[in-house]
Amino acid sequence: LGLKDPSDKVRAGCCEALRIIGDKDVIDLIIPMMADEKHYVRKEAAKSLGRIGNSSATGVLTNALSDCSRGVRLAAAASLGKIRDETAVKPLIERYKSETDYQVRERILKSLAMIGNTEAVDAIRFITMYETDSDLPDSAKDFYHGFSRRDTD
Repeated sequence: LGLKDPSDKVRAGCCEALRIIGDKDVIDLIIPMMADEKHYVRKEAAKSLGRIGNSSATGVLTNALSDCSRGVRLAAAASLGKIRDETAVKPLIERYKSETDYQVRERILKSLAMIGNTEAVDAIRFITMYETDSDLPDSAKDFYHGFSRRDTD
């Protein structure tokens, strides 16, 4: 199987192919790829786990929020939003607090909005009120106002 190929490009391509297929039965093949030595293999694996959308990937994806690669963190945050597992809310909030990359922080906000439970909405509200980053409060406000409008409809 290509997931064990010595070529990192082949391993990444296999993760992408499994993502396109989208069969939930392949999740056990993809999860180990999150430990690959090459960041772009881990990134493709994270994207694949999000596309497949199985909550059994939540743990490995929350761990990937601390990956040294920005691309892996972005993919992990996006995938957690797609999976919508409420157990990811606390790790997403914790990562938001320590994350320095603007795009990863914004992606975390979007994922919290996608999960949309009370804890996620409260976190977005808090960020809206107390965030000091000049760009992100607008993003947080957009997400929060989206929930406010939805609650009144």
